[in-house]
Amino acid sequence: MKQVVSQNWIILLILFIGFCLRFYGINQKSFYEDEAYSLQQISDLSFGQLAFTIFDPGHTPLYYLLTKWLTQFLGISEFSLRILSAGASFLSIWFIYQVGKIIYSETVGMMAAALLTFSPLSVVYGQMARPYGLFTLWAIASLYAFIQYFRTKKLLFFLFFFLICFLGLATHGLFLTVLAAYLLFLILSARKMPLWEIGKWGVGLVILSILFYQFLLDRYLAAFLYKSAPDVLSLSVWVRIAVAFFGLTLGETVNPFNWPVVLPAIISFGITGIAGTLYSLRSRNPWIILVLVCLFLPLAAWIYLGANSPRLISYAVPFFLLLISFGIDKVPWPRVWKFVLFLFIVIPQTISVYFWHTGNPNQFFNANLLIPWKEIAQDIQKEKKSGEMVLLHPDTYLPLIQYYSPKEGGHWVALPEEGFEKKLKKTLEVKPDSFWLLSGPNSTQGKKIRMENFSCYQPIYQKGYTLNPVLVDFLKFGIKKEVFATQIYHWQRLPKCNEDT
Repeated sequence: MKQVVSQNWIILLILFIGFCLRFYGINQKSFYEDEAYSLQQISDLSFGQLAFTIFDPGHTPLYYLLTKWLTQFLGISEFSLRILSAGASFLSIWFIYQVGKIIYSETVGMMAAALLTFSPLSVVYGQMARPYGLFTLWAIASLYAFIQYFRTKKLLFFLFFFLICFLGLATHGLFLTVLAAYLLFLILSARKMPLWEIGKWGVGLVILSILFYQFLLDRYLAAFLYKSAPDVLSLSVWVRIAVAFFGLTLGETVNPFNWPVVLPAIISFGITGIAGTLYSLRSRNPWIILVLVCLFLPLAAWIYLGANSPRLISYAVPFFLLLISFGIDKVPWPRVWKFVLFLFIVIPQTISVYFWHTGNPNQFFNANLLIPWKEIAQDIQKEKKSGEMVLLHPDTYLPLIQYYSPKEGGHWVALPEEGFEKKLKKTLEVKPDSFWLLSGPNSTQGKKIRMENFSCYQPIYQKGYTLNPVLVDFLKFGIKKEVFATQIYHWQRLPKCNEDT
């Protein structure tokens, strides 16, 4: 009895920490580029338009519909666009605990829940106005419902499973890979099923296919099937495999060259991942094999699609952490060494999550997530005089600046991608006494600012917002060169200056 009470307190503590990590500071960071896409869709499209739109790449409309519904009550803000992801990420902790407890043991369930609680990928995407947190919830919840139905044969779990699958497909097309794992399990188990059971599953799958025919088969699935796969396992494929492993362990957070954090995580995840895979393959428990398949198919699809972002495999994290927890539990070591191995996994994850919450760009693999667009807009507004123009370079993310800046009509001039120099020159032909420029000074591909446009101007104020160090320069020369996400310039016209001279 005491042990049960103790276990209940442990899982409650894990859930409490998971809740805090996902909701702490959820409204403090500015939207970043991909979140601006969500912001635009929710702001510009009606419920009817959202319901019949496929969002690139393969995002079906449920996340946008639910978030737009929330904004009807909460207004449009960082909090209202992120609360759905945070709640879904939090609920995933409870579901991974339940799945681990059912198919492995109470200990494995609690370990998996703890690992997901501190998973940087889960925390970051749980604070992102994108569908990945919701997508991950459907992935692990579907496994819970699927296993519970076969354990209890209750119709409620059967219906719950198909409801979750409906919601999963409505959130992202890649949920098909999870469905493929269940379909494979059903095909292999068909000989042991009565005819009525096979018929019930067949009817359910047919109904699910009909519901999503318009979205998946007609629009998304066709593009997926006709994409050419690599002929050989080239270096790029192995790099993607490495990125996938890094993504599942530490996500887009810790800089790969932060060895004190990365190396312990890679070693400990590698040991436990191999152990978990070997013990899963030797196991006669079909649910453990199913977890392995649920992990393998998303990874295979991710490599097949040639993706380079861990976001598209974030929904595989629960399956990966179940495998890791199983590996820790089965390693033939004394309990104290198992606990040390567990800590070697949790500590790097915790440090990575800490860097996310403190917003340290020098530690980040993808520091674009931390560009302070809100602060940038506020800095300009605080310093600029009434009537001064603010020119926005194409490399600045215009929807975000437009969202965070006050609505002042023509004073904020968005320079286009095409014809950037021509538009800039025409804008300055009126010879303003002063103006502001928000630019990305490290811009490439012909969008660098040619300084002759500013021959009659001098900068009287500038401020840069840094990203992580340029790793190429760091490796070549041993020097950390700061890169700016963007810079603010305030230009003042020189007296009696003529651009033509």
